Amino acid sequence: MPNQISKAGLRFIQNFEGCRLTAYKPVAAEKYWTIGYGHYGPDVKQGQKITQKQADDMFYNDMQSYVAGVNALVHVPINQNQFDALVSFAYNVGVGGLQRSSLLLFVNLGSFMAAADEFPKWCHGAGGVMLQGLLNRRNKERAVFLTPVVTTPVIGGDDDMKLTDKEVDVILKALSFQWGQTKNKIDQGVIHAVADRVREESGRPKQ
Repeated sequence: MPNQISKAGLRFIQNFEGCRLTAYKPVAAEKYWTIGYGHYGPDVKQGQKITQKQADDMFYNDMQSYVAGVNALVHVPINQNQFDALVSFAYNVGVGGLQRSSLLLFVNLGSFMAAADEFPKWCHGAGGVMLQGLLNRRNKERAVFLTPVVTTPVIGGDDDMKLTDKEVDVILKALSFQWGQTKNKIDQGVIHAVADRVREESGRPKQ
């Protein structure tokens, strides 16, 4: 059965894309106009305006092609967070960009840590200029990609705002086991991103 993007994955992409209800060009040299949550193409005209519902519909319709594209390109089992990160990457750089990338090569080789390290390399705009906004997105995608899927139910309550020591230990052990790293070598930024992802998936606020 093909993978589907999660609700958390959809929110992740929407947060990075932002929503604009009037057509715009993020870069003046762009061939086409953009509208909604990054919808780009010849169907978008200068001065075009849409409603929020139309933006949402465009987003969900567009998403189907990216989900299908990632499913077609990935030939090894991956977890939900890895799939979400790859769809976000493809939504931003295009399915063709993912297809040509070393990131996809490493994924299909099962070399997931090497694949994760490819995300930050895709942070350059026109002329090879590094764009901080793109780097931020790539680092977040990398963190999501490295986040183990937590299936243990989480008990609610005020004391549950932070991960318990036991939950943190489970996350660290999962990362150590999956990526072959010792606990003290796991990047702290990844740990914090993992913690936020666990909170989001369990309906708890991020810290």
